[in-house]
Amino acid sequence: MRSGNLPYWEWGYDVNSPRNSPVFDGSDTSLGGDGNAVAHPGLILSQPGSTATINLAPGTGGGCVTTGPFANMITRLGPAALPVYGSTNFSSVANPLGNNARCLKRDLNPDAAKRFTSFRNTTELILQNNNIELFQAVLVSPRPSCS
Repeated sequence: MRSGNLPYWEWGYDVNSPRNSPVFDGSDTSLGGDGNAVAHPGLILSQPGSTATINLAPGTGGGCVTTGPFANMITRLGPAALPVYGSTNFSSVANPLGNNARCLKRDLNPDAAKRFTSFRNTTELILQNNNIELFQAVLVSPRPSCS
């Protein structure tokens, strides 16, 4: 058995304004701030194996991260596809393994946070899944939100 510390962020504290969380507030000790505000209609995500969709209101960013330790960071690899705002479509690049220089983008989303990372949802995820395999499977699968 290994021992040591495991960092933990209680998402439920920050559902109303993820961009003001110490994790994403753009300070030197954060993971960088939200991306610059870009007007967009939000995301429409398809659920695998279903015709149902998850509609998310627009987040508070969407553009390049310009504050914190990842400010003005340039990423070069991939992605193979990115969701297109207001659609279930994905954009792609001709060569996902190519240079593909672009800024690091972030779109913190209070709507998604309130629906999927509430105290109730995160507590149930932890208490109802007693091994990492189940925890991971449930974490990444679409499911109805609780409040």
